[in-house]
Amino acid sequence: MIERDKRALARRRAARAGASALLLLACSTGTNSVEMERPAEYEASSYPRSTDELGSGGSSATAATPTTAGQPASTPGALAPYKEWTFAFYLAAETSDGALGERYVQWLEQRYAELEPFANVIVLLDIGGPTQLLQIRSDADMFRIRSEIDAPQGTALAELFRASDVHELTLSTPRVLEAFLDLAQSRYPSKYFALTVLDHGEAWNGAVYDETAIETPEIPVGPMSLSDFADVFSSLARPIDVLAFDACLMQELTTHSWWFETSGKVRYVVGSEQENYGWNFDKVMRQFDGLWRSDGGLSPQRLATSFVGQTNEGEWSSNVTESAVDLARWQDVVDSLDTLGARLLEAGGINDPTVKAIVEQRVTRPYGGLIDATQRRTHEDLVDAVELCELIEQSFPADTALPRAASALRSALGKAVIANSAQRPEGHSVEDDPNPAAEVSHGLSLHLPKTDAPSLLANDAYAKKLGRVRELFPHWIAFLDTI
Repeated sequence: MIERDKRALARRRAARAGASALLLLACSTGTNSVEMERPAEYEASSYPRSTDELGSGGSSATAATPTTAGQPASTPGALAPYKEWTFAFYLAAETSDGALGERYVQWLEQRYAELEPFANVIVLLDIGGPTQLLQIRSDADMFRIRSEIDAPQGTALAELFRASDVHELTLSTPRVLEAFLDLAQSRYPSKYFALTVLDHGEAWNGAVYDETAIETPEIPVGPMSLSDFADVFSSLARPIDVLAFDACLMQELTTHSWWFETSGKVRYVVGSEQENYGWNFDKVMRQFDGLWRSDGGLSPQRLATSFVGQTNEGEWSSNVTESAVDLARWQDVVDSLDTLGARLLEAGGINDPTVKAIVEQRVTRPYGGLIDATQRRTHEDLVDAVELCELIEQSFPADTALPRAASALRSALGKAVIANSAQRPEGHSVEDDPNPAAEVSHGLSLHLPKTDAPSLLANDAYAKKLGRVRELFPHWIAFLDTI
């Protein structure tokens, strides 16, 4: 087990012991109801509220008839009315931070009055013990927020729950993710769909861990491979408009090529290039609500960009660099990366002294989660993609093939990354808006192995994990094979 996972497991066990005391907020998770003051303006919602409590047996109700022109009149089997958005949360926090998983639900419950006019909210929560399926919703008569529901009869998720003696699912397996997303898309109708994944992330190696059993928490299962994620996304009836990873390192160039490979089943991706310690989802939802009100609706692009920069409070708040990526612009990134690989091969690959010096300088430079402006935590074999391009441009004669290829990739990355928390607002100086992460991140990292023997083994594992996306940039892979 890698060292940060050992630390995370220790944090999770401590969180289990003290979560109730540490996270005692105005509302609670599970089957409890929370009295909520509802501002008057929310009563005139253009989207009808569902009054179905879904309290026993997971019985479904026919969706209410929307009042907005152009929306479906009804959706057979729906558990909630048609709305502009459905937000699905896959909170696999059992091996990372159960306290953060609980806090996510508390934030959703507390802010539901703002979300209700335009969003359905469905959650799969796993923080140790029985896995919970939650539908954040209001009791229209009692003005309460209610959460836990049974999986509806006849769904794949209900079958998975039924097969578990302890009602606990293994969220690191694709069948659980697929069953949850199928339920969220088929029973919670909406114009747009967003998925947020909470857990460990390891870039090209995958994301999401779980435990084999409650009695043996030291044995994690995972991560789920990117090919499994991509297969699940490809199987869905409709696209994921925004895919958000509250997980470390997931903004990596070859990682996103898996989502691009799903042929439009993922449109925008949000995450952190560096190590990430969680979004403050209360801040994120305030962004959602503010944009929805100001724009009269919330487009997928606006929703994706509203995640960026909304980190948790505390010492790590300036140490991550979230970005939002538009996969409609990804073909140029893929083509430019492959062209860069071809030009590097023409130069002799790693056998060229200048190329070798660039590789060694990039992969030995401290990179990853930042502690302060002078002290940095390294993460081997991941480099900032734009910085790599800039170094190539500076190291070879101008207007020759190799720096031109690096410049083209840098330009393509700049167009694909539509928001980046490392970019200070216009007119803000370092003194006004200190963020040491801005000095080492442009929103996307790239796998680049060291030249020592252990890294060569890691590169071999990387090549195997790439699977079918290798076909997108064969010259780049051939260049890596020279290292």
